[in-house]
Amino acid sequence: MLPRERVLRDYALELVHVLAPQIDKRDLRRVLDGNQEADWPTPPSWESLTQTITS
Repeated sequence: MLPRERVLRDYALELVHVLAPQIDKRDLRRVLDGNQEADWPTPPSWESLTQTITS
């Protein structure tokens, strides 16, 4: 969890985006600033992230 009273640095924002690419960076900043409710999309499943390699 990222505390609201702390400044969200760009590197922390980038880390959250890498770990959860379904979350828009602008929405994350709005939620952490208290200007928007957290209504995140469902994260993808591991099965949907894996791709079969064909030759």
